[in-house]
Amino acid sequence: QMLREHRGRLTAQLAFNALADHDGYPVSICRHQSAAATTSAAIVAEPTRRRLHVCRGAPCQNWSQTYCL
Repeated sequence: QMLREHRGRLTAQLAFNALADHDGYPVSICRHQSAAATTSAAIVAEPTRRRLHVCRGAPCQNWSQTYCL
């Protein structure tokens, strides 16, 4: 639902913003604050651009590293 308005023009940064979302805690997308589940990494792939964006740890607290394939 968060990404629907960006359909057709989604960027890696917008995807990471959605992965860092805390709305609906304790069942939010980013769950590093929950005892029931923990977000330990986030990955966004751009296959047509041959890029892989990897965030080690919670995406709301860490920067991603981009790998060119």
